[in-house]
Amino acid sequence: MASHKTCKLFVVLFVISLYCCTLVQSDIIGIDLGSDYLKVGKVQSNRGVQVVHNEQSKRKTPSVLAFPPDGSFLFGDLAVASNSKFPNRTALHPLEYLTGYEEHRSLLEEQGFSHSAQIYALFLKQALKIANASQHSVVAGLVIPPWLNLQQRQNVLFACEMVDISSVVLIHSNTACAVKYLLDWKPEQPQLVLFIDIGVESTIATIVSVAYQSTGTSVTPQSYHLQVKSHSWDKTLGGKYIDERLANWIVQKAATKGQLGAHSPSFIMNHAKCQTRVLQEAKRIKEILTVNQETVASLENIIDSIDIQVPIYRREVEALLIDSHSISRLVNHSLTLANLQKEQIDVIVPFGGTSRIPLIQHLLKQSLKELNKSIHADEGAVYGATFYAALSSPKIRSRALSIKEWQTFDIWIQIFDSNETCLWDAPLVQIGESIPTTKEFIFHPKNDFDIHLYAFRNESMVYLLENTQLYPNESSRQWLGNTTFHVNFMDSCDYSNSYVRMEIGMNIQGFISPPELEWICTENNNLTDTVNNTSNTMATGVQKERRRQLLEVKNIQSNYGLLLPFWNHSTLEQLKVELQQRQQRDAEVRRHSDMCNELESRILLYRQRLTEQGHEWNVFTCEKERQVSMVPFFVYTVFHQQQLRKYYIIWNNWKVGCIHILR
Repeated sequence: MASHKTCKLFVVLFVISLYCCTLVQSDIIGIDLGSDYLKVGKVQSNRGVQVVHNEQSKRKTPSVLAFPPDGSFLFGDLAVASNSKFPNRTALHPLEYLTGYEEHRSLLEEQGFSHSAQIYALFLKQALKIANASQHSVVAGLVIPPWLNLQQRQNVLFACEMVDISSVVLIHSNTACAVKYLLDWKPEQPQLVLFIDIGVESTIATIVSVAYQSTGTSVTPQSYHLQVKSHSWDKTLGGKYIDERLANWIVQKAATKGQLGAHSPSFIMNHAKCQTRVLQEAKRIKEILTVNQETVASLENIIDSIDIQVPIYRREVEALLIDSHSISRLVNHSLTLANLQKEQIDVIVPFGGTSRIPLIQHLLKQSLKELNKSIHADEGAVYGATFYAALSSPKIRSRALSIKEWQTFDIWIQIFDSNETCLWDAPLVQIGESIPTTKEFIFHPKNDFDIHLYAFRNESMVYLLENTQLYPNESSRQWLGNTTFHVNFMDSCDYSNSYVRMEIGMNIQGFISPPELEWICTENNNLTDTVNNTSNTMATGVQKERRRQLLEVKNIQSNYGLLLPFWNHSTLEQLKVELQQRQQRDAEVRRHSDMCNELESRILLYRQRLTEQGHEWNVFTCEKERQVSMVPFFVYTVFHQQQLRKYYIIWNNWKVGCIHILR
């Protein structure tokens, strides 16, 4: 009996130890996969959130993938170096690979990929490698810009599934930076903070209300509150476009000095390798001019032994590269969406790599007030995303933080019965509403019905370009997709005394959850065919309920799953297989390279030893020469691109002790 109890106790302790090991092995990371650099944060025991260093001991890694002809793929600094040699085999700006297949068909077909999100998945794979995370127990907070549409957000989750990230939460870049600001400063009085992310792809202005409260209780001694008031962006003010304008200016300047020979500036910028080198030089010049007043653009042998040497002065190029009114227009647009005046803004926080440009900082000060530069320009967002991932994980205890996001696109709902009679046609969630949110609908169908959800964005409401109106119009709508649900009504239902209550929720990431529908039969017929925008309001005549039963939702049809995190699992498995095959090919190439390097090192070692001992060594250039020598040999074989190559290291033990090498 005692042994039986001891055995049971051992089993219980074993299960508890396994559970504890699971808790310890779970990795919580944050990923800021920007268009220029990748930053990775990680929750570390007794150290909190830390930015992870890569293999070169750097805190950020260039977000560049290169696919050389040998079948491998390179990432980071090695890919940047390969970009000038193989510009058409290089994947820059990861966000561009969240769109359709056709735009990147040549590169994807060459790599054996059938979905553009597979390139984005390779970037995520490198982030997991930097974080040294075990893939099947990863909780990741992923930074995204607010201007991503539903298909792009869906592809982000799709890519996370491909690399087996167990749980992922999406957070906007400015919201993540606001989380970092709130945790650092703990403002006891509510503040209105303007965050301006001047990145590579765009400039994003976000107004956030932040507050910190010390409750004084032992359970929740501290609570943090964050509510986004507005998002606006300008895609013509990103660092990428500044680099392009500076590159064109450098080439034009070189042409006026007669340094291009017989070539025109348009020929240089349309030549893939020349364009890549000029853009890299423009990026370097932009970083130098943030701290210096002048520098020199230097490009040696850019084409046909032509060298470019162009002196550049900050005051000369600043006005050409940046529109002095663009910053103020963007800020004013964000204030209009939030229904605020600029005097109500308490703090301005710029971040992003391009925010270091002195002219941009001057324009921000001129438009509003002094800047708060306490947030690291490159790492603020990844800190906030890592902490946000920790909040979503039940395996870690963190501070209480409530976040309300600002919806960036409209979703419209229509309900039709089997006779195609419209039962309801109204907005579900509109631009500017706070999310997460839940909406309740009450209506009175007479048979089976379909629910249609349509998503679109009035671009003029959220991002500003010249010649666009501030208020929405039909021509400015961007279609984002649709989803359809078919609902089977109850066969035994008394339609005259019944109604349907439907509840649909939208999470903070911008995805609609599948609707929860309930059929309720009542004692009277005083029904209200109205959609209530609040979750507590019920129809007038339905207080006395006789029966209720959940309705069955069938035939979910979605255009790429745009409104839900939904996709075909067989397709997902196929894409996973393609990704694994591509990684296996890369591993084979690397293994072959390692074998060749080992062989070369052995050959050099043997040569060195023989030379030191005073022996002679020879190299045979063909098999016939080796056969004539009639000496014994050892054979090293390696495989390269399905072709067998034999490397012979021949050692003569019975003559003068010479080594012969045949290639």
